[in-house]
Order: sequence, then C-alpha cells, then structure tokens
Amino acid sequence: MRIFRKIRVKARSQCATSVLVAVLSSFMLTSLVHAGQAHEHGVVTLDAVVEEKLLDVMLITPAVNVVGFEHAAETEAQKAEVIQAINSLKQGYQIIQLPRAALCLLKEADVIQSLLESQHEHEHEEEHGHADIRVHYQFVCAKPEQLTEIAVGLFDQFSMVESVRYQVVSPAGQKGGTLFSSRDEILIRQ
Repeated sequence: MRIFRKIRVKARSQCATSVLVAVLSSFMLTSLVHAGQAHEHGVVTLDAVVEEKLLDVMLITPAVNVVGFEHAAETEAQKAEVIQAINSLKQGYQIIQLPRAALCLLKEADVIQSLLESQHEHEHEEEHGHADIRVHYQFVCAKPEQLTEIAVGLFDQFSMVESVRYQVVSPAGQKGGTLFSSRDEILIRQ
C-alpha cells in the first residue's frame, strides 16, 4: 500500500510539473504574441502566472512610457533618467502590490532594456526605432491562497502609462482585461 501511495504522490508531482511547464510555455507564447503586437505608446502589457507558491509577472512597455524617449541614451541626463527608471522598476513591491496576508517575498526583479547600449549596438537591435523595456518579477508567497488581487503601481510611478493590458493564469482560472489609473487592481479570486 505504501508503494502505491508513493507512486500516486510521484504521479501527482509529475502531473503538477507538466501543468507548470504547460502554463509557463503558454505564458512565454503569450509574451511572444504581445511582442509581435503593435507598439503602442501609453500601453503596458502584463502577464502573470500563479503556480503553487510562485507568482511570475512579465511587464512589457515601450521605453517612452517610463523615460520619455526610445533611442539609446545620448546625454548624461538621459542616462541618469534610464538608470532612475531601471531602479524604480526593480522596486517590485511598489510596481506589483500584493495582499500582505499572502506573505509574498520578491525573489527576482530583472529589467531588460537597450537604452544604455552604445548607439551602434542599439541601431542593430532596434532598427524600427521602437525600444521596449521588459521586466520580470518573481514572488514566493507563503500563503498563496491569500493572493486574491494584484494592484499595479505603474500609474503612480510613470505618468505616461495610460493603460495596462493584462492576462493572468492562476488556480482560479484565466482572465484578462485592461487597467487604468482609476482601476488599477486585478482580482484573482474572491
């Protein structure tokens, strides 16, 4: 009987791993689809996946939304503005605000941008003149059942952000929509 239980537990674990891989693959595919969509000033895309104790969030925004320009930083003032924006985006608790009861700890905050590259490198990477900034956050939540909503603090931090298009996958299901400064919370579950 114990062997059967071990096999059943192992099968559940493998099933959970398969589900996680499928969800993350879908998440990455969605990010690729968003990357292929029209580059819209004022609009940020947010994809989030809740799986067991992990919350992964990916933001994609035109650089103009956070620094006011989309070319490689040319002046010291522009470089300082990019560095300030990167530092603000790395403050995951201000950008992605979670219920205190969920006891979430920010594990990763990665900002990917090309604005601080040399002009030559930037021209090859962004031939269309549109630079995006990608931000990945990973939170570990001690009480994921208390993760009932995500408030997005981008509107307070960056005045050029007009809306956030989101997609969330969680044990409660999938949902998507658009946030505005007047309504900046994603309800995950009630």
